[in-house]
Amino acid sequence: TSSREFILRASYVEIYKEEVKDLLDPSTPTLRIRESYERGVYVESKEEVIHNYQEILNLLSVGEKNRH
Repeated sequence: TSSREFILRASYVEIYKEEVKDLLDPSTPTLRIRESYERGVYVESKEEVIHNYQEILNLLSVGEKNRH
């Protein structure tokens, strides 16, 4: 809708052998799954703000290279 503005954020995680890894920042240690009343279930991973379709494709490419 043209009367609203949105912010789109993307993260990319992998669960492999019961460990949660951040595929956008592989240098981080194993991530923990958390839960809160406000956010529900979530993982504290790196998030990138997305401005266009090409940025989504770039993040997917980075994440794919870091998968097991």
